[in-house]
Amino acid sequence: MSDSGEFSTTKKSTGEFQINCNDDFDVTLAIVGSQTSFGSDDQNTLDKVVFPFSNKNGATALTGDSSGNKSSRPFSFAAIGTR
Repeated sequence: MSDSGEFSTTKKSTGEFQINCNDDFDVTLAIVGSQTSFGSDDQNTLDKVVFPFSNKNGATALTGDSSGNKSSRPFSFAAIGTR
């Protein structure tokens, strides 16, 4: 896992990651993301990343496979907020 220095990412379990802000924001983060590193255009649209929880300190990311099951997958994200 790598990060920009503004955030750190920790794998909590299969398909579940905690994203932490190194410096808290004043508001709940707006966050978007995508799974990455597949290298082909024949991916199932169920292969994805979702962010069910977001707050001033970070977010939870869940990644899944083409059957909708949690599966650890590479992903990238962008988060914005005010400080």
